[in-house]
Amino acid sequence: VTHTFPVYINAAPEALTPANHRLELDGLDKGVFIRDLFYNPDNWPLDVQAVVADPSIVQVIASSANLVLTAKKVGVTQVTVTGTEQAPLVGSAEVSFTVVVEDLLPPPVTGLPEGMTGFKVYPVPTQDMLNVEFTLERPQPITLRVTDLLGRTVHEEDLGWQSQLHHQVSMGNLKAGLWLLTLEVDGLPISYQVLKQ
Repeated sequence: VTHTFPVYINAAPEALTPANHRLELDGLDKGVFIRDLFYNPDNWPLDVQAVVADPSIVQVIASSANLVLTAKKVGVTQVTVTGTEQAPLVGSAEVSFTVVVEDLLPPPVTGLPEGMTGFKVYPVPTQDMLNVEFTLERPQPITLRVTDLLGRTVHEEDLGWQSQLHHQVSMGNLKAGLWLLTLEVDGLPISYQVLKQ
């Protein structure tokens, strides 16, 4: 969907989300870009706040770049997001949408190869150190990479040849939001979504 807007000098942010918008979660974390919620023609920093009508259903973490929604239990709730332009012209816009949690599933792991057992990534959500564990039938070359939702690499390590991995990744310097942890085992990628608080 392409949005076309007139550009005004010193224009305040405008809400983009249509009325009665519904966001469905199936138990997996979902990232929402702030730029998809607000049109911010002057590109001044936005102070973003999110309020959840029933926080027992969904947890929302807001940053200047995205929202991350984490399902906590099955149900329906309302989320209201306010974007306030910080300077030089203070203006704000508000977006509300309904969040529907239909089912709770474990976090997604894609690409587990044959012969891998005991795959764990914890704690999720994390505030600092993230632990990664698994066992392979035989030693294989392992590379670890952390990327943002746009695929930009923010951390990469060559872990060498291993058959049993117990590794810690520092997430403390990353902004709150949703990140993708990818392990390449003998060239095959294993991806895991990680929520940083």
